[in-house]
Amino acid sequence: MPFKGGHNFGLRLVWMLNWFSEYSFNYFLRIDDDYFLCLESLLLELPSRPKRGLYWGYIHCRDHVVRVDEGWMLLSRDIIDEALSKLNTTLQCHPFGDQAVAMWIRDSKINITYFMDNDRVIHAATAFIEDKYMTPNICQYYLALHGAYPSQMLKYWILSKSIDKVRLNINNKISIPPFDTVCKYSKEFDWRWFYPHVKFEPKPCHTNPVWSITHTEFKGREDIGSEVLY
Repeated sequence: MPFKGGHNFGLRLVWMLNWFSEYSFNYFLRIDDDYFLCLESLLLELPSRPKRGLYWGYIHCRDHVVRVDEGWMLLSRDIIDEALSKLNTTLQCHPFGDQAVAMWIRDSKINITYFMDNDRVIHAATAFIEDKYMTPNICQYYLALHGAYPSQMLKYWILSKSIDKVRLNINNKISIPPFDTVCKYSKEFDWRWFYPHVKFEPKPCHTNPVWSITHTEFKGREDIGSEVLY
């Protein structure tokens, strides 16, 4: 990618989406490299999910900043096409990808389905609490586990191999709950409500924006050693 290192996740996301838009697909999954993904579970589940307006993942249910975390974010194709149609005009970029997408969703004309899947897409760094997730048939209970570093990744993979496909198919027929039954806050998103260290004013993507932030290596939970990064 033609970017420096550091906090430029929004620009990287736009670059990826623009590249992928040349191909045929129904959904786009943006996933951190330290997520263990139950891929077979996801593939079995996707046919039963909305084909349009799907905004799925671990949702931060916080006043004024409701959004799907960019660590595991699944978007339907129409959301991406709509965003890219504004790339040379009004599309907003941000150093953090989930904040950028939250603004795109806020300004969308599409009927968006917020799929808050926090019980199965585990945002906490599971490496620090791995015993909680070391269960047979792990993919019957979880869809993705964050903070899965090399040793945990192997353990989760071994546990996932004992999967019961019949039971998995039944368990994956999980309905999408109405958003107001799982989050007490509105879907409003306003970047100005973030803490200072993650609060940056959005800028139009077509200007190739830069922000006054470090371009040094972005250290994640594995290096920092904490369960919650911010």
